[in-house]
Amino acid sequence: AADLLTQVVVEGKELGDVEALGPDVMNDTYYPKAKDQENVTKPWVIIDAKDQPLGRLATLAAIKLRGKDKATYHPSMDTGSYVIVINAEHVKVS
Repeated sequence: AADLLTQVVVEGKELGDVEALGPDVMNDTYYPKAKDQENVTKPWVIIDAKDQPLGRLATLAAIKLRGKDKATYHPSMDTGSYVIVINAEHVKVS
């Protein structure tokens, strides 16, 4: 049964092992490279906290820090931005 799983048949012709077909062209999953997490490519983000609710401010800062707003986001890599919060003493707490 294991031999049947590793053989590929296309239009009635046996092509051989799956590995002989080459890379998976149907899978377009993006994996960030090392250059995507270099410190020189990280932008600085300034967030004004004046009259902002604390929870929404914390959520926005976390998204920017983790890099979830970028197309190059990957959970195992640090692709986030540097974050500066100004006017933190004026944040709205209810």
